[in-house]
Amino acid sequence: MYSLHPAHRKNVTKMQSVFQTAISGILYLVCILISACAGSGSSGFDARAKAEQNAIAKVTKEGGCVDVENTVICAPGVNLANVSGINSDFLVSENAARLSIEPVSGARVSCLKNSDLQVCQIMVSVVPSDFAEGTQFFVSAHFKDTISWSNPIVLRPISSPGSSLSAVLTLETGSIMESSGFQIAVLVYGENVLLPENQGEVPLLADFFPELVYAVAAIEVEIVPNP
Repeated sequence: MYSLHPAHRKNVTKMQSVFQTAISGILYLVCILISACAGSGSSGFDARAKAEQNAIAKVTKEGGCVDVENTVICAPGVNLANVSGINSDFLVSENAARLSIEPVSGARVSCLKNSDLQVCQIMVSVVPSDFAEGTQFFVSAHFKDTISWSNPIVLRPISSPGSSLSAVLTLETGSIMESSGFQIAVLVYGENVLLPENQGEVPLLADFFPELVYAVAAIEVEIVPNP
């Protein structure tokens, strides 16, 4: 059987050691780069999420509108004729488009829980006033303890066009047992705009690409069994 000379064997062993050290160094650098990229992305997302929540908190407390992530977030009842950056196609001549939402900020409502599934349902109603024909409205929501907004669903007319619109939101309760803070967002789109149905959950409202958002916050939702 062929055998290496002791000197050659020593050189081979040394080369293997150098090779292993080099590989370890490369892997370490790769890990550092991956960690740096992951950290950077995480902090970037955190900043975007904080900006969105700050905007919602501001309009909830003070009214008016805030532009964040190129999305205008407004409090219900705002006169859009006095807000810059709004798509003028939403407005009917010189009338001031407005929107009211139920439940209102600060309300306490019940979310009826399905006994077999970890979900509950809550009714949302809106009354649009002086929006242009063809304007589309969707609603999304999320619990304070979750990070994603629910898949948007279209608001259907209760009776006839021009009346109030409503939708039943089905939300995953997860580990929420009794009550939780809650936020609602009504997403507004112009006519012939691609709709966000079946888009799934997203972490930020800007990810739905709405032209306008009405936000309702500080709602206390009580999870109750559906009788």
